[in-house]
Amino acid sequence: RIAALREVMRKIQDAIEPQEVADYSLETPQGEVRLSVLFGDKDDLFVIHNMGASCRYCTMWADGLNGVYDHLASRAAFVVCSPDA
Repeated sequence: RIAALREVMRKIQDAIEPQEVADYSLETPQGEVRLSVLFGDKDDLFVIHNMGASCRYCTMWADGLNGVYDHLASRAAFVVCSPDA
C-alpha cells in the first residue's frame, strides 16, 4: 500500500512545473550571502532550518548531522540556518 501511494505521489510531483525561487540574501558570521551562492558547484542544496539553542530537539538533530555530513555533501551542497550566532 505504501509503495502504491509513493508511486501516486511521484506521478503528481513529476507533473508539477518547477517554480522560480527568489535569490534570498542570508546573514552569516562572514557577512551576507545569496542563496544561489550556497549551491557552490552542486545542482542540489539541502537547507536545514534549525531553531538553535532555544530548541533542545534542534540542537540534538544538529549534533547528529555530523555523522551524515560527508555523505550528504558528496551529493549536494549542505547548509544549516539558525538564529544563533
